[in-house]
Amino acid sequence: MRKINFAFSNTKIKQTESLMVILLIGSLFIVMYSQVIILILMLFVYRKELVLSSNWKYSKNSAEHITRLIIRAGYYLLLIWPLVYCMGIISKWVIQDASEQSIVSLLRSGNTQEKLLIMLNAIIIAPVLEELYFRKMLYGKAKLYLGIMPSVILISAIFALIHKSIYAFMTLFTLSILLFIIREYTNRIIYPICVHSGFNCIMVIQITA
Repeated sequence: MRKINFAFSNTKIKQTESLMVILLIGSLFIVMYSQVIILILMLFVYRKELVLSSNWKYSKNSAEHITRLIIRAGYYLLLIWPLVYCMGIISKWVIQDASEQSIVSLLRSGNTQEKLLIMLNAIIIAPVLEELYFRKMLYGKAKLYLGIMPSVILISAIFALIHKSIYAFMTLFTLSILLFIIREYTNRIIYPICVHSGFNCIMVIQITA
């Protein structure tokens, strides 16, 4: 089984994004409600990788590859879910008076259009955007200077804070660390994206059920 080393590392990592671009996009998470514009900027930053991906052609082998990817991502989600769920229970017990996120309230009592937009954002847009930024762009730059473990802890704290919920902080902090483990273990960003999407999908079902 592959081992993951979270010790301080000075290994050179290919990082093409400038610090200014990373800080600019990061600031937009704080000042902007809509993540669509941020996603467009992220897609622009990674446009060269997207062009290379556009040459991909569907085949029987591709279908098998996608199936294995989904199954593997589902397996990772099942592995981390108990820990994240337990952290949610602990947070609910410790922080009893904290108000829930406004987006959760809208998902409970909003109209159909609002609910559909929130679901689209939670299940598709947010996982792609947040994983590309936090676990690819920001993480790639941070671990150049801090190493893996300090970067994971710092970025996980930022990831939890940008959701602006005291109640969900520890749950999201834990989720972020587990997504980093998946990122390091697989060395691919697609798995954290899929697991993040699956996690949000389960949360949406729980809230609306």
